[in-house]
Amino acid sequence: MKHALIGLLALAGSSLAAPLAAAPLVPVPASLNDKAGVVCIKVSPKGTVSDVFVVQSTGDGTADADMIDWVRTLSWPVAKPGDTTRKTWQPLPVAMGKAAVPELPESCAPPRAAR
Repeated sequence: MKHALIGLLALAGSSLAAPLAAAPLVPVPASLNDKAGVVCIKVSPKGTVSDVFVVQSTGDGTADADMIDWVRTLSWPVAKPGDTTRKTWQPLPVAMGKAAVPELPESCAPPRAAR
């Protein structure tokens, strides 16, 4: 694994911008080099990613799985009283290297269960 050149790991346009500032980044899998995507995440009150799924990406299945695993390693500060951004689905743009960040979705709902 290499340390990625982070093109953007910002929460631009998201209500998470102020309360959810991620801790220092961990090494990124090579499969994510020059890849981008949008994941939807839920962050627990303790600051850990409790759930995540890929909404859109420029990678393949391996890169998507690695993106999910990588995002799960991120952590945020413990929630302050009244923080309403925790335990709700929020979009998180992720871009590594030279990849352009896709547009954020209108909403971040989990995928429907197969019937």
